[in-house]
Amino acid sequence: MNITGNEKPLILIVDDIIENLQLLMAILRSEFEVIVANNGAKALQLAADSPPPELILLDIRMPVMDGYEVLRRLKDNPLSAEIPVIFVSALSDEANEAQGLDLGAVDYITKPINPAITLLRVRHQIALRKAQSDLLKSQQANIQAGRLASIGYLAAGIAHEINTPAQYITNNLAYIGESMDSIRSVLEAAQKLAESTPNTEGIKVFNEVCTPEDIEFILEDLPEAIRQSQEGITHIAKIVQSMKEFSPQGAAEKLIGNIHNVLDSVITITHNSYKDVATVTKHYAPDLPEILCNIDELRQVFLNLIINSIQAIETSDKRGESLGQIDITTELQGEAVSISFADTGDGVPEEIRDHIFDPFFTTKDVGQGAGQGLSICYDIIVNKHGGKIEVENIADSGAVFTIHLPK
Repeated sequence: MNITGNEKPLILIVDDIIENLQLLMAILRSEFEVIVANNGAKALQLAADSPPPELILLDIRMPVMDGYEVLRRLKDNPLSAEIPVIFVSALSDEANEAQGLDLGAVDYITKPINPAITLLRVRHQIALRKAQSDLLKSQQANIQAGRLASIGYLAAGIAHEINTPAQYITNNLAYIGESMDSIRSVLEAAQKLAESTPNTEGIKVFNEVCTPEDIEFILEDLPEAIRQSQEGITHIAKIVQSMKEFSPQGAAEKLIGNIHNVLDSVITITHNSYKDVATVTKHYAPDLPEILCNIDELRQVFLNLIINSIQAIETSDKRGESLGQIDITTELQGEAVSISFADTGDGVPEEIRDHIFDPFFTTKDVGQGAGQGLSICYDIIVNKHGGKIEVENIADSGAVFTIHLPK
């Protein structure tokens, strides 16, 4: 979709009469990029191509497939359903106009064509479409930002509550670990004393309460139990830190940031979502430089892409008993930093690949997604960071989303 770009908006004109096509082209081509179709089938094909037209001028009276049927089919195809259509026809009575509007046309131009009125109406629809797109994108971005802020505040609160008792446990485990040498010395001395004076009453009680097997178990297994507990509390501390990083920072300006740290926090926070679905493997470039970026916005992009990979694997036709795979790779490529997310899902069908970053485009059922996740990623990477984001399929595997950011 080109409604936010600087290139000329693309207009599709559909009419079976060559003179009408030539007239409309002459009126519009100074301000718009124009493509034409002389029948309904060709119009449907061009409307679903990439890039799609931003407006269609559609004749009603055409052989084989009239304009009404073309409009019905346009609305039935997700790739063309949102493209506004202006009917152009000599059928000027109110019944025909009402029928066209009822089917979803946005306006009606009657023949003979008035160049000035036609140009004004086309300009109006293009401007309206851009305004609607900007408004919807802004609303969705605000909703998404609000959700992330709510999650961030909640995460920060939980992290704060966890942090204090976790610190107690950390300190106590360290103390117990440091005390193991003293415990070992006391138990070994007591065992030697019990062996040297076995017939006293006190030693008999000691041997009943603390057998040689008990002493061996304590001296061998307790250090391992302490080590495992320390590893567990270290993992908790890592989760707490990641939750803190998800709290809103309130800074819209760009700062020098470490991409690997941002990725690590997102991987940690999404662990519960992917642990039963996929294994995440990191391939980090050791020489990756820190870059000027908005950390909160990049964290949002990485979160969306990891969740997208998880969902692709969850719904994959290839999914069996084994876990899928998500590979996250960073590279330094000349003057750009590259971050890729590859999964073992079913990949992105070729027919929708060129539309996947379009606002509100989604392959999910109604009510299961607004189609904003990837378009927000596109906006953050391309418009706000001057980078690129692209998608392609991997042979015998799934999809890979690759981000290129200027270093």
